[in-house]
Amino acid sequence: MEYSTQNDILQLEEAESMLKKTIEKYENKTSGFAEWIEHEIPEGLTVFNLVPDSIGVRRKLRTANMIEFQNKELKKRTRCIKLFPNRESLLRIATALLIELNETWLSESKRYI
Repeated sequence: MEYSTQNDILQLEEAESMLKKTIEKYENKTSGFAEWIEHEIPEGLTVFNLVPDSIGVRRKLRTANMIEFQNKELKKRTRCIKLFPNRESLLRIATALLIELNETWLSESKRYI
């Protein structure tokens, strides 16, 4: 499958356009969420800067399998706690769980990307 730089540019422009529309949609309803989207999501668009290669790195990064697995693990591990005293305690446990998951992935011989 042949990729062109022009196609990549169009995909990036389309993604940026969709991002702007989403920010505008939530700007008046939930400004905190809109600000978060505006600051955090552009980092995810860096996948368009990668040069496509024979092993399909862009496709692997674009799929949500790893994210879905992470979310399932977080939900499973936090479900038993049920109630957190404050937002910071939730962030601490979620961060610890994600660090543990990352260390597990780094120590395994199977390559995810």
